[in-house]
Amino acid sequence: MLLTKSNLELAQLISNNKVKLASTFDGILVSPAETVVTDGHLLVAVETNGTRAESFPDVPGLTPAVDDWAPFVLNTGAALSLAKSIPNKSNIPVLKTAAVLDTVDGKRNIAVTDLQNVNRSTVHLKDCPKFPDHKFVLNRAVQPGKEEFSITFNPALLSAVLDFITKSSGAKRGVTHGPSCTLRFKTSGDAVRIDSKTADGEKITALVMPMQNEPGTVDTTPGVIRSIKRSYRTTADLQTARNRLASLRAQVAELERALIDDPEN
Repeated sequence: MLLTKSNLELAQLISNNKVKLASTFDGILVSPAETVVTDGHLLVAVETNGTRAESFPDVPGLTPAVDDWAPFVLNTGAALSLAKSIPNKSNIPVLKTAAVLDTVDGKRNIAVTDLQNVNRSTVHLKDCPKFPDHKFVLNRAVQPGKEEFSITFNPALLSAVLDFITKSSGAKRGVTHGPSCTLRFKTSGDAVRIDSKTADGEKITALVMPMQNEPGTVDTTPGVIRSIKRSYRTTADLQTARNRLASLRAQVAELERALIDDPEN
């Protein structure tokens, strides 16, 4: 499997972090299914896009690209160097990827090419540090469909607010005390409230609105229904709650009728 720019750029998340739990985290895990980064305070995984190695051009003097390999750790600096050399614009999509090449003499190369120049990084597999058991951590986290409720945000909006709070509060990566922010949720249809303070102690209050579902659709997961009931019970607006629940039931009934009329669609 080939690696995209995003598979490598996630190294940015720890490249400037001066506080790490262990030197083994100073790199990204590269596997055929995904790349992963963690520093003990965050963990991010980006899946590979499924592009087969056979589409990557042969690089003179190097071994062929492969689809399967044992996971290894790539230094953050090397990952960012490879990502930087991947062209943002190219008429040949495969040139916007990096390839993991076959092992030779205990060394693994990762290469990027524009058909004229080659940028490669070599990993000595015997010296690879042991990466934390990220699958254990991910499996312990809430799984999609099992949450009480979920809220979908435009990441650019959420990032803009958090970047402002970071700069204003003086918060630093990897520090578990000092400046902080608190995210408060009500229901899946309400804005998230973010509370923090500037470095001088002034209160910061922010609201980030959720992205809406497709027109005409309503999230009917059990957690959402419970949150609607809790919300309206506290405001004593029972008639509004009844109207919303009636609308949900009507949509479910309409969907059931559609499935009966055309079960294949």
